[in-house]
Amino acid sequence: MRVEFLGLPGAGKTTIRRALLERLKNKNAEKYITSEEACYKRIKLDGDKVYRYLLGVLPYKTGLEFSGWMHGRSLFQLEAQNSFLARYGKALNAFISSIVYEKMSLEDKKNVMGSFLGTGSVWDLLNAPLFVNSIIFFEEGFVQKSFMFVDHNYNSGMINLNLREYFQNIPLPDVVIHVRTDISLSHRRMLERKDGLTNRLKGLDEISIDKFLNSAEGHVDNIRKELSGKTDCKVIDIVNEGPLEEVIESLLKKLQPYI
Repeated sequence: MRVEFLGLPGAGKTTIRRALLERLKNKNAEKYITSEEACYKRIKLDGDKVYRYLLGVLPYKTGLEFSGWMHGRSLFQLEAQNSFLARYGKALNAFISSIVYEKMSLEDKKNVMGSFLGTGSVWDLLNAPLFVNSIIFFEEGFVQKSFMFVDHNYNSGMINLNLREYFQNIPLPDVVIHVRTDISLSHRRMLERKDGLTNRLKGLDEISIDKFLNSAEGHVDNIRKELSGKTDCKVIDIVNEGPLEEVIESLLKKLQPYI
């Protein structure tokens, strides 16, 4: 089973995933895992020989960090990426065909496509019997990756057809946790966090950032419309504007039927 988070930049997806997993792992550490942990396990078991050896001798925490560094450097992962593209390449084509891609800078294209393909390789690696009884939590899966269609310079009507094609051709998680928060709060949280603004927002003025976030909020509404007819993908809403402990308690209750 796969669970993904959806929300504006700065909505608190990372914080909520971390706190949620801490609670769930107290019940069953083997069943509830992050996509990073699952990828580490798969590479350690089946990856390139040199990486299998390194992960076998490194302490767990160091090995987990090292497996993240390996993205794009492993033949095993490259093969997984190619396998993913062979099955889901039409989803990437939907983005490449959009006006957002056409007008995007070369650097942004590289960042967005690299991130998409990296997630694709991980998704493919986790199609293994090893995880048949696991519930894997992605911080950013393909629902969140659809934010690459967002640009405050264009209205949503110009990209809705491309977005629909994307969702028709991408693998979806079993559950999407939609983390909702006010736009101004998302903006403030981005400025306060260690990594700061996302790559696409760095260098923009405050007005442009707010425009982007407003466009992103409209994009989330479009995502909800695309997912509304998907019987195999359940969307759960959680408002992240109170004490974290209360947010997690509420989320656990909503997740109970599924996990």
